[in-house]
Amino acid sequence: MLQKLCCNECDVPPGRIVYTQMLNARGGIESDLTVLRSTVDEFFIRHADRITYVSVVNDPVYLAEPWIR
Repeated sequence: MLQKLCCNECDVPPGRIVYTQMLNARGGIESDLTVLRSTVDEFFIRHADRITYVSVVNDPVYLAEPWIR
């Protein structure tokens, strides 16, 4: 899911941090963020002053909701 929403490669080994932008359906930038891959299926996404925990297995809709229109 992150690979489709972000413009940088997020499929990195656990423990790596990626700076990227999250894109909308038209390819426009929605937000600047950093992504920490903590395990194979878990990520921490930092945007401005918020940190969000996302499990790819349990939360795929959470990532997609803002961009589904």
